Amino acid sequence: LLHLLLPYFFYGIVYFSFLFADRITAGAAIPTASGLVFGINSDYKKGMDLALLDFLVVASVIEYLNYKYINFWRQMAKQINSQELTLFSLSLKKKYIASLCSILLLYSALWLVLKQCIALSPLMMKSAILGGVGYMLFSIAILNAMILFSLSHPATILKSLAFGLAANLLVGYTLSHIVSIEYAAIGLIVGAALFAVRSTQSVVKAIAQPDYAYFTA
Repeated sequence: LLHLLLPYFFYGIVYFSFLFADRITAGAAIPTASGLVFGINSDYKKGMDLALLDFLVVASVIEYLNYKYINFWRQMAKQINSQELTLFSLSLKKKYIASLCSILLLYSALWLVLKQCIALSPLMMKSAILGGVGYMLFSIAILNAMILFSLSHPATILKSLAFGLAANLLVGYTLSHIVSIEYAAIGLIVGAALFAVRSTQSVVKAIAQPDYAYFTA
């Protein structure tokens, strides 16, 4: 039971640590003259909260996209023969690319709606844009993670996510202290990009051998 559940337990811990890592690094960058040990600029927090709101909306769509994708994979795997593997792999690639495009389009639409409905200060705008880019990349990585979990590859996704979290904290802490507090969100972008790239490589590798991936799952 522990062997089966621990990967998901650790994934949850690292997942939520990643979501709020920028706030930790930004809060630690508060000037010592303020007399506070930890504190987050309100405009920065509001901007990042708007970006997080977009992510929470998209997260439900990602669940649906993963369900449809894996269901398509399983149905196709039951119908094809060994001579049709190349066509099977191509069909999976097309559907995967379509899912990624759906995430990008949804983020663009949500950003336009929020921009029209909410008045943002310069710092809020900058934070929302940087956070939006970071969470968009993270959304792509989360879709990859769900696909890989469905294919029984928890160790692969945990390594990629842990690597991304380390980059998030390191880059965010450095830039928020050296440059400015809002640049903590750059750590989110870098960490999410690394997570997205590494997880995408794993998904593409699985799609290249769909019969083997389905068998091992």
